[in-house]
Amino acid sequence: FLKINVSTFDCSFFRAIAEKLGSEGKLSVSHQQLQSVPDQFFLAGGIREIDLSHNNLRKIPDSVRYAKCDILSLAHNQVHTMTHYLCGARSLFQLDLSFNQLRSLPPSLELLQQMQVLLLNH
Repeated sequence: FLKINVSTFDCSFFRAIAEKLGSEGKLSVSHQQLQSVPDQFFLAGGIREIDLSHNNLRKIPDSVRYAKCDILSLAHNQVHTMTHYLCGARSLFQLDLSFNQLRSLPPSLELLQQMQVLLLNH
């Protein structure tokens, strides 16, 4: 389990730590008032779960297409639309978009063939 404080974020340190977490790694960057997400969060290997909940994200980052995680939480943000880049994250098993401002889901969501859980509570 790795909890990141983005005010002191160092990309090279993050990558080294993330790779040491192994396949059971969890990255939590919740409650950090993020408005954007560094690409490294999705590019690093060894992270099974990424928690970006309770931030100020207005859109899903384009770099999400590189995500190798199984579980991604973007709950409690301000996301209005889903990017088609999300469909590049083919290993996603669970996606939590609860408590956002989504108005529709793209048809390309069906490309996420590993997806078993899609949370859209509001």
